[in-house]
Amino acid sequence: MTATASFPTAPPQTRPWAAVVAPAVLVAALLLASALASPASPTFYKATLASAAVLFATWWWQGDRGVFKADQLATHVLRGAIFGAGLALLFFLGAVAVSYIPVLAGPVERLLVNAQGPAVGLTLLVTLVNGVGEELFFRNTVVRHLRPRCGRWVYFAALGLYVAVTATMLVPLLAVAAIAVGALAHYEAHRTGALTSAIVMHAVWAVMLIGLMPIVL
Repeated sequence: MTATASFPTAPPQTRPWAAVVAPAVLVAALLLASALASPASPTFYKATLASAAVLFATWWWQGDRGVFKADQLATHVLRGAIFGAGLALLFFLGAVAVSYIPVLAGPVERLLVNAQGPAVGLTLLVTLVNGVGEELFFRNTVVRHLRPRCGRWVYFAALGLYVAVTATMLVPLLAVAAIAVGALAHYEAHRTGALTSAIVMHAVWAVMLIGLMPIVL
């Protein structure tokens, strides 16, 4: 399988401010609001879902609609599942070490409160929806509109923006995770010329971590 340089396709007119900067700032503000809200509270879920809505709406308005390849769907799903599971296991092993560092473990433990008790189903749903939105926006729309300005550095720019926005959730480990998840997702999007693998990878990684992290933290 060769890399696909034409994905995403170039837009008729690049709009870096309207298609990238403004939505990213709004999403960052909403994620900060969710981080400051009480765990498993209505505010947490409303702010998180609102951020996903911004991501989906921006992609629908300014993104490349050709994000899936039906003829290679099974292959891309398998790639994503393997990468996602591998990444989750690596983070699980890292969490064992982090559990001895209160300044890092504390924010994660607070976040995981959302995945305990009756709220676990809703938290999984919100996490999956938000993860898909992140892939559509950061791996598609952002790259599409920044490539004419950033050239070969576009993936670094998109990754940096993704990490910066994720950091507003006030969980240092999530920012670190964003580097790994974002880099691998960008690689898969570029390599496969679609977002199927990246989306499946993100989903498998997130679901496995929600299930595994409470074991060690």
